[in-house]
Amino acid sequence: NFYEQPVADAGPGGNNCGLEYYLKAVPSIGDGRWIVSSGPGTVSFSPDSITPDAIASVSEFGVYNFTWIEVNESCTDSATIAVNFVDSPAADAGPSGQECDLDFDLTGSSSAANGTWSIFSGSGNAVFDPGINASNSTVTVDEYGEYVFAWTEVNIACESSDTVGVIFREIP
Repeated sequence: NFYEQPVADAGPGGNNCGLEYYLKAVPSIGDGRWIVSSGPGTVSFSPDSITPDAIASVSEFGVYNFTWIEVNESCTDSATIAVNFVDSPAADAGPSGQECDLDFDLTGSSSAANGTWSIFSGSGNAVFDPGINASNSTVTVDEYGEYVFAWTEVNIACESSDTVGVIFREIP
């Protein structure tokens, strides 16, 4: 008997924010199935492991290898992708406020991600001390008025931002 050789295409892998990933195998000939080659936790497939575009739900963050195997009678082929499940940061810029001078103590909270302060709006320039990457920095502006500062956290491919409004008033 002569059978057509399947050509497995597991689709793209890469970084993924959260614990669910939409698999995208491209079926060729025969029957296909997802298996987990490696990973730090358990995996479930929805609706099942024979669905090419199943949702893979994992129990722990980390890198998992998924293999799409296709079988057509006695002929088989497989392709493997790596998916890095990354914890999404939750940026918190802290409370807004008012000042009767040109500096304000920002009290952002930092998760496991790297954070950066930036000026989102305002009429002047801003300097952050001890620096733009410290969640608790003192911001000093060179003009009075209303400002919005953004605290942005990035964890690999996952990003979260939060803003804080500050009104700087001149002392009468």
